[in-house]
Amino acid sequence: MGAGKFFGEIALVYEKRPTASIITLTYCELFILEKDDLKKVLENYPDFAANVKKTAKERYENEHKE
Repeated sequence: MGAGKFFGEIALVYEKRPTASIITLTYCELFILEKDDLKKVLENYPDFAANVKKTAKERYENEHKE
C-alpha cells in the first residue's frame, strides 16, 4: 500500500464489520473518515466514489472466494 491508498472501505460500503488490519513499516500519517463524512465525500466526488466502490467490490469478492 502506498501514498494515497485507502483501506476499511468494505466495512463502510457494505455496512459490515471491519476486516482490514494494517501494520506500517515506516512513519505514516493516517486520516479517519467516519461513515457520514465518507458519504458526503462520495456524494460530492463521483469519480472517487466509483473508485472506492470498485475497490470495495474487488476486495470483498476476493475475501469471499470459495
